[in-house]
Amino acid sequence: MLNRTDNLYHWVDKGKCMHREDGKVLVASSNGYLALNQNQYELLNLFDNSPRAINEVIDSYPLKVRNSISLFIELLIKKKILIESTKKYKLSVFGYIKKVIFIPLPHSLLNNIVNYLIKYINIKIVTVIGILINVLGLITILPLISLTEFNLASVPRNITTLLIGFLAAIFHEIWLAIYVHKSGMSIKKWYIRVIWGVVITLSINWSEMLLASRQKRITMFFFVINMTICTASIESILGLIFWYLDFRVIASYFCMFAVGTLIFLVLSLWPFLFKGDGYYLFQEVTSVYKIRPRFVQHVVLFYKKEQRNIWNGMEKKEKSILLLWGIIFTLTILTLNYLIYLGVRIII
Repeated sequence: MLNRTDNLYHWVDKGKCMHREDGKVLVASSNGYLALNQNQYELLNLFDNSPRAINEVIDSYPLKVRNSISLFIELLIKKKILIESTKKYKLSVFGYIKKVIFIPLPHSLLNNIVNYLIKYINIKIVTVIGILINVLGLITILPLISLTEFNLASVPRNITTLLIGFLAAIFHEIWLAIYVHKSGMSIKKWYIRVIWGVVITLSINWSEMLLASRQKRITMFFFVINMTICTASIESILGLIFWYLDFRVIASYFCMFAVGTLIFLVLSLWPFLFKGDGYYLFQEVTSVYKIRPRFVQHVVLFYKKEQRNIWNGMEKKEKSILLLWGIIFTLTILTLNYLIYLGVRIII
């Protein structure tokens, strides 16, 4: 429960908010964006012009809604949207870890490159070409695997194989950035991301697309999935060409890259593991958002009274989706651990 105090609090990033078509406002928080309705946004604006005391704000509302107001302000403080004016903003332990695992790139330069590329790209034409190339890719991938005698277990562990996932991520994020820019939005951040201290990947912040319609975001993900498959298809086609030109080693590497790109895509599409395309599509289809953190907060931490209260106030659909996702997520982790125990090589 919020500790009511006369200490002054203020809105940290009052300039970082976006107004959506559905009337909601996205406000920058410590771990992304928080969607507020108009009443919540008006309350937050009380801390805009000058610092305000928590007691002062809560007491300005009718008695019957003060508990709700208190819970909402507690959320704003927890999300680092409101901070105490007498204190400097301090990074949490996870904040310092993020500085290590999220390495920022010059986004202005990269956005300018993407803006140059989109002058020559028509999304509809590129999509159709991608589908046609994917048909050829389906025809060539299996013969290429057979000719090169590709075996996932025998793939050498060297710098080339480690770069496969990184290169797949680069193509994936570039196509994603192209779609975002073609939609009239911009990329807030580009960064190198280290996952679990092992996998190095490229990521972008496409949060401005949250201003677009739900259908637009779903279309975006299907476009990126299609073009990622297209990348693997081009690699398999080139691999088959090099094989028949008698460049067998080069053909083997193209086969490895094609299979690696498809593995990257499969992992990205599984909604119950990473925060990839599948995870975000699952959210859009179910209209239930921030599933993973909410599962941890409301289900894993169910022993906390405040989390039980939030859970009891949820709609039945939200509860069902969170439980479904959490159960399959748990089974996925257990299955992966069992496969690793058996010595099965899952990724390159």
